[in-house]
Amino acid sequence: IYYLPRLAELKSKNELRKEIFTAYKIIIPILIVSFSGIYIFRDFIIRIIFTQEFYPMRDLFAWQLIGDLFKISTWLIGFTFIAKSLTKLYVFNEIFFSLLFVILAVLLIKYFGVVGVTIAYMINYIIGIIFMIVVYKKVIMK
Repeated sequence: IYYLPRLAELKSKNELRKEIFTAYKIIIPILIVSFSGIYIFRDFIIRIIFTQEFYPMRDLFAWQLIGDLFKISTWLIGFTFIAKSLTKLYVFNEIFFSLLFVILAVLLIKYFGVVGVTIAYMINYIIGIIFMIVVYKKVIMK
């Protein structure tokens, strides 16, 4: 409600950079605290929401939460592409990284079993944030 329209209205590169850094300064600490709480209480969460058969999913939490942190980080920059009418670049990014996730998941399942899917998710979004930062610097900040 706030972020995308705010990015769209900004004209100077310095204002845009400042807004993105402000979003990171607010959102990332909140995510780290929230995700830490989820991780610490993962056994309790599994017991409340699921049955005992789901207990092995506790091994997936760390990879998933780290991946989510990077995923949300990519969104903060990705919204800039939409706000600045770089829709084709945003769509390319989404398609490419969806395909990369599938490829990584297939490869890592062979080595790690089901945990490989969440490891692939994390790796995909770590590569994704690196890609977004590079493209942001080359396209938006040029």
